[in-house]
Amino acid sequence: MAQVLDLPALRLDPCDRDDEDLERLFAFLRSFRVLADVRDSAIRSICRFARYEYHEAEEVLFGCGEEISCWYILLSGSTFINGMMYLPGHW
Repeated sequence: MAQVLDLPALRLDPCDRDDEDLERLFAFLRSFRVLADVRDSAIRSICRFARYEYHEAEEVLFGCGEEISCWYILLSGSTFINGMMYLPGHW
């Protein structure tokens, strides 16, 4: 899987990405097992809106029962969901 540091397109503001950036993001997202059954058109749509975020250790992104407006792909580190630990690429 490509490293985020090798993918500057992900760090660009989505409105600043060109077609080449979108193709690189598409290939990157296509490499995730968790997205293997997702249609290409949906992955391409994600590429137009995805943005990179960095969060500090122990930061709470959302709590149980909260309505959310986005979802995350964990690239490094670990996360706890309902008391279980998840690592990148281990879905």
